[in-house]
Amino acid sequence: DYFPYNTQECAFDGGDCPIPQEVELLPGCVVSYPEKLGDGNCDFRLPYNSPECNRDNGDCKQVEGYPYCYVHYPHYIGNGYCNDHSGYNTQECAFDGGDCPIPQEVEGLPGCVVSYPEKLGDEDCDFRLPY
Repeated sequence: DYFPYNTQECAFDGGDCPIPQEVELLPGCVVSYPEKLGDGNCDFRLPYNSPECNRDNGDCKQVEGYPYCYVHYPHYIGNGYCNDHSGYNTQECAFDGGDCPIPQEVEGLPGCVVSYPEKLGDEDCDFRLPY
């Protein structure tokens, strides 16, 4: 359940994901699976890896040289493969160090901006790797 697919604008991944709820102990942190927060594994995609969710409740760390880029595997950035999940494919991480196409708005879904629109409504809630 990750941005940009699991958003209201993208109809919560075309209906593939449960509707996110705010986490009681983290005001402003709105996720579908709160049990992923602070579980010892950096859930490097948004909304989990956000200031509101305390960078996956402390599981994610900042990448050297990218002051606003927090990911689980820093060596993925600029490795020649597009890691199309928010932690990597963001402006803060230079769209995976230039590996990913710049996201575009999906026709018919105003505000839904993704790199791969074919992932919407594909009966897979895009929170696992690979998609």
